[in-house]
Amino acid sequence: MVASDLYGFHEADPAAVRLQLEQLFRTPMEPRESSYVSNGEYYALTLPDETSLSLRTNYDEQEKEWAEPDFQAFPILLYVEAKDKGDVLRDKLTSVIGGIRFLQREVCTPDCRFLRIRREADKDVVVFEKDLPRR
Repeated sequence: MVASDLYGFHEADPAAVRLQLEQLFRTPMEPRESSYVSNGEYYALTLPDETSLSLRTNYDEQEKEWAEPDFQAFPILLYVEAKDKGDVLRDKLTSVIGGIRFLQREVCTPDCRFLRIRREADKDVVVFEKDLPRR
């Protein structure tokens, strides 16, 4: 089961956050460009177990819009796609990286339920769920 996790940083300097992530995983993040990402630039890292990390800004200056409007307090976002290791990676990130905050997880369960889980008052709370059509 693949979990899509979202983390936020109050730190406004993506280079400082990127350095912390590179030190933790002992691998440099690659600069990338995309018209689908705020400000067009982001940093990506794929780990040997195929976990992918994407570090980007939340607010797009040119478009004047937020990538994640519910999380405007966090100028830097980290998206993580992890198969069966979401909780382990979450513990690792939140215990080692300064200033990181787990914001939400989106997952499709084996029984075809989509769940959005957010961290509220130090508890994981399901804030949205929906049955998906079976194929």
